[in-house]
Amino acid sequence: MVQTQPRSRAQARREAAAQMAREDILDAAEQEFMAHGFRAATMSAIARKAGFTAASLYTYFDSKEAIFKAIGERVMERLSQVLATPMDDDLPVREGLEVRVRALLEFIDVRRQSIKMFFDLQWGVEVDRDPDEPDGTQMCADWFQAYIEASGLPSADFSAEVLTAALMGIIDGFVKRSMAQPDRDSSLVDQTDLIVRLFLGGALQSAASMTKDPS
Repeated sequence: MVQTQPRSRAQARREAAAQMAREDILDAAEQEFMAHGFRAATMSAIARKAGFTAASLYTYFDSKEAIFKAIGERVMERLSQVLATPMDDDLPVREGLEVRVRALLEFIDVRRQSIKMFFDLQWGVEVDRDPDEPDGTQMCADWFQAYIEASGLPSADFSAEVLTAALMGIIDGFVKRSMAQPDRDSSLVDQTDLIVRLFLGGALQSAASMTKDPS
């Protein structure tokens, strides 16, 4: 018993150091991929930028494809943390939507360059993808749909699924514009109010028009 605890602490320190090393490598790889593209980036260049030798880099990743896959997994893991953050469910619908839209846009704003890099390059990189791996867009859609279902917005004419698709479409348009114009002064978060107004205006006005007597 006396010897077990020190070994456990030592193991924890080794695991923490290994995790930090992996994060350094992924950060360096993102920079190399963004600067030179996936094909032109080399394991040696990634190792230098991360402060490793090329040989030691292979202790953590056996290929560029493995590094690229790990970058995508890290993005999904961090997105999952955002979506799992407790939200105030007692807010009025508008404020509740603003809190959720802002949380998502803040996540994208902070990681705009790495997210853009990943989506720009992913179709040209051959990696083994698990069909059961979570899809970021679907994760966000499920998150918003759960809130919309509980909000009272759905009606006989507009289901929660349709309303979610509309909201995701608006968000997607703003995100794509931001990715296409990375030097824009305004952040995505600054568009939160506009996105919510566009969504609620369309949803509520359309619902109201459906209830009007056509005569």
